[in-house]
Amino acid sequence: MAPEKAPREVEDCRCLLEGLAKNLADRCYGPDGPAWGTPFCAVEDVALRLAQAARKALFDLALSGQAQAFHRDRPASLCLCPLGG
Repeated sequence: MAPEKAPREVEDCRCLLEGLAKNLADRCYGPDGPAWGTPFCAVEDVALRLAQAARKALFDLALSGQAQAFHRDRPASLCLCPLGG
C-alpha cells in the first residue's frame, strides 16, 4: 500500500517545517545532537512534547482566526436577534 499523500497545507509548509526541526534540534541538543548514550525514548519524548505544544498553538491560532472572521463577516441569516446583536 502506498503512503498517504500529505495535504496541500502540509506540503506548502515542508521547507518551513524542516527548518523549524533543525532549529529545535539545535536548541534542544546543540549542533552535535544528544549526548552519546541518550536513549532513543528520551529523544522521542522531547519530540512528542514539542509536537503537542506546536499542535496546541496551531489549533489556538487557527480557531481564534476562524472565530474572529466569523464575527466580523457573520452571514445575515445567522443574526437572529431582533436588536441586531
